[in-house]
Amino acid sequence: MKTAIGIIIGIIGIGGKYGQWLAAFLRSLGYTVIGSDTKNKEGLSNIEVVQRADVVLFAIPPRVTARV
Repeated sequence: MKTAIGIIIGIIGIGGKYGQWLAAFLRSLGYTVIGSDTKNKEGLSNIEVVQRADVVLFAIPPRVTARV
């Protein structure tokens, strides 16, 4: 199995149920996971996540996609 060491995955919407599940799953595979969420104003911004991550995933409801 290929290891995921050194790969940073960013999740926009990490604070929701799906974002939390996705983060836990990816960490269990060995990835480093960072994220942002509108409910956590003191965490990373969406821009910071995009700048720092090798891969960015969106875990947000479709109805709010345009605002993110």
